[in-house]
Amino acid sequence: MKSGRRWLPWKSRTRSLTSRAWDWAPDWGTTVGDGPISSIISAVLFIVTFPFMIPALLITPFFLLESLLQWIVFPFAVALRLIGAIPVVAWVKVGDQAPYEERVHGWRRAKARSAELADLARANPSMATTSAATMSSVDDPYQYGPR
Repeated sequence: MKSGRRWLPWKSRTRSLTSRAWDWAPDWGTTVGDGPISSIISAVLFIVTFPFMIPALLITPFFLLESLLQWIVFPFAVALRLIGAIPVVAWVKVGDQAPYEERVHGWRRAKARSAELADLARANPSMATTSAATMSSVDDPYQYGPR
């Protein structure tokens, strides 16, 4: 079981796509050497590997752009969340289930709510699939249930 607060307004959408795309490219291990025959073998391995790298090479610029946007937005998002201007997402995830998330105004209140959600999850491991209306101690108007 994991619980926490989300720092940024959105979760990375390209991170998993990029890592999966790079996993398609075969890994031939260490270098084959520095002689002329090894150079030919390396060139052949590159020619065989390059088609598997094309999806990753197409997705990587989007990942880099999203990462840059996260770095730009991060200080403003944290400052606005610290003063309570925008809600903080408190979440808890039990095993492989989708995380249960709630929006809470205030960084300290979100930390406390995250701890409460973790206690609820320990007491009832199926709470991540339970709707917010049926949870006994959920009375926060900013919550929006399982995601």
